[in-house]
Amino acid sequence: MSFNTPVFLFFFLPVTLSLFLLLRPRARGIFLLLASLVFYAWGEGAYLLVLIGSWLGNYVFGLLIGKHRDGKSGGVWFAIAILFNLGMLASFKYAPFLAAHMPLGISFFTFQALSYLFDVRRGVKPPEKNPVTVGLVITLFPQIGAGPIVRYRCIADQLRDISFSADKFNRGTRRFIIGLSKKVLLASSLARVADAVFAVPTPQLTAGVSWLGLACYTLQIYFDFSGYSDMAIGLGSMLGFDYPEN
Repeated sequence: MSFNTPVFLFFFLPVTLSLFLLLRPRARGIFLLLASLVFYAWGEGAYLLVLIGSWLGNYVFGLLIGKHRDGKSGGVWFAIAILFNLGMLASFKYAPFLAAHMPLGISFFTFQALSYLFDVRRGVKPPEKNPVTVGLVITLFPQIGAGPIVRYRCIADQLRDISFSADKFNRGTRRFIIGLSKKVLLASSLARVADAVFAVPTPQLTAGVSWLGLACYTLQIYFDFSGYSDMAIGLGSMLGFDYPEN
């Protein structure tokens, strides 16, 4: 499910925000985790199991690394956890029978999980005993597609105490609209020009048309990623989170 699709804009987002605002603060974490899993399953189907496996696996590894952090076994568990995450990522990226069907955002949620494990291993943050919090680190829907990647230490306290702020909501709404405009009005328009140029047979291309195609494609990529980042940061702010600039 993309942020600029009608099903997200006119169904998923308003329903999620409405229920989020009606719930008590203690219930918001569980609700956002469930909403994030629904968001992911909507487009990825069975690959939801991969995301859940990453969540639960890293939750257990975090506890083991934290428990044995000062002993040799802490380093062993940390190494196993790294192999678990990178092995899963490498399998989908490079295994011929899996690479053609790679789960959306697997690079993101893998590195997000690694950020959590590194902070626990270094003693920057204690291991999280609440599985819901670890689930939000890895699956939170504003970030799941392409980030921004946020260090666990920067978001940990916010995930434990999810609070609503009218000021953050207003700022987030404006940021989301700006990002949506970049993606729909600019990136999509530039993509049509770039695609038309790239469809011209090579012998018929002039230097000017070639440069036009390259410029439009470059700007399309920039506004596409910039717009997505703006929307992700805006959504996070609407839900009470402060995400760093990408």
